[in-house]
Parts: sequence; structure tokens; C-alpha cells
Amino acid sequence: LRKENESVFIKLGFLPFKEKAKSGKEIEILLDKVCRNSASGILNIIVDYSCMPKIWISTILDYISRNELHQERINVFFTYTPKQFLPDVKKIVEFTGPIVESKDIIQNDGNLTLIVGLDNHYESVNKLANDINPRRIFAFIPEPAFDEEYSKSVLKKNKPLLEKIGDKNIIKYPAGNPEEINSKLTSLCLELRLNSRIIIVPLGPKTFALTSLLLSLRYPDIKLWDITSKIYNYNPKGGK
Repeated sequence: LRKENESVFIKLGFLPFKEKAKSGKEIEILLDKVCRNSASGILNIIVDYSCMPKIWISTILDYISRNELHQERINVFFTYTPKQFLPDVKKIVEFTGPIVESKDIIQNDGNLTLIVGLDNHYESVNKLANDINPRRIFAFIPEPAFDEEYSKSVLKKNKPLLEKIGDKNIIKYPAGNPEEINSKLTSLCLELRLNSRIIIVPLGPKTFALTSLLLSLRYPDIKLWDITSKIYNYNPKGGK
């Protein structure tokens, strides 16, 4: 459907740019053109991150926060449209590791805390936990989610992990309320980072992912890892 979708956006006046799913280089070049060529004192940027890989979102946040630009103010608005939940989607894990390798590498000194936003693919999270052997695991569950069936699926598929870590380490959050997500996630991380190294794996609804990326921007010692998967029974009329 890519060509069909691109033609719709081109007719609406959008300019298409190509970028690899595992890179943010072209996005940074585009942002540089937009920000440095704008003569306006106030620049408004709208980012629809509904289908963006996390590395793209991270690149945008990093560029805006890291560079000294001539604008008096840059407003960045993030928009998100939830996808239809398809319970029978099958995935193969392609990559597990730092979202941005240059800043999210972490030393495994036996004092790691893993905070994971759960989705309905238990095997990948379980494998990561076994690989890094964290001292503690906290799980964030979307409830309510954008789809009630999605919440039920997350609880069902992750039952072994949830029973293992116990109720005290399970935090439920409303997927459609970024402010509450931020409050719960920040409160937990500020307490834990005093005595341990933190890795957040922001799976599940993208609102949790964006909140995690913004938190890591404020506290660079909090590292972000991702688990990327390839869908092998993709239905173009459905979604995640």
C-alpha cells in the first residue's frame, strides 16, 4: 500500500523523504533544513509518530534539544492515531538492544532494573530478561488501552512474567493519558535510579514509548532499549 499512500499525501502537498527504519540520519538532515532555513522567530513542528520507529522519534527529540538554533521558540506537537488490534499477528524478533547505540549502551554490573512496557508478545520480553538477568523487573500494562481486547491479550500472554514479578511490580496506566503515564513512570524511575541502573523497554502503545523517550532526554542515565520484530502474516487492512 506504500505507493498508494504516498500518492495521496503528495496530492495533499506533502514532500516525501526516504529513511531507513533503523536509522535517523536523513531525518536529522531534514530537520536541519527546516530549522536553519526558517526565518521565523517561532517555528511549529507537528510530528505524527503513529507509525514511526522509535529511532526516528528519538532523533527528532535529540536534534531539537541538542542544537542551538536561531529561533526564539520551537514548538513540537506529537500526534498519534491508534491502530486496529489484530490478535493473530505473528512476529519474528529481528533486533534487541539500545535504541540509540551511542547513548543507550549500559554496563551490566549485576544491578540492573528492567522496566518494560508490555505488549502481547511475551516470548521476546522473556528472552531479553533471561539474557540481561536484571535484579528487578517492573511491568507497565495499558489499562485501559485503546482497545479493551488488547489489554486482555497483554494480561493473558504475559501471565507467566506477571506471576513471577508479583503485583507490587505491576503498574497499570491509561494508554490515552500521556500526563498520567509520565507521572507514574517518572516517579518510579527517580526512586530506582538512586541505587540501580535502569533500562526501559517501551513496547506497547506508542504513547508509552514517547513518554519513555522524553524521560530519557531529561535523565540520560536512564537507557532505552527496543525489541523490533518482523510481521510475517501481515494483513494490510489491519494493524498492530
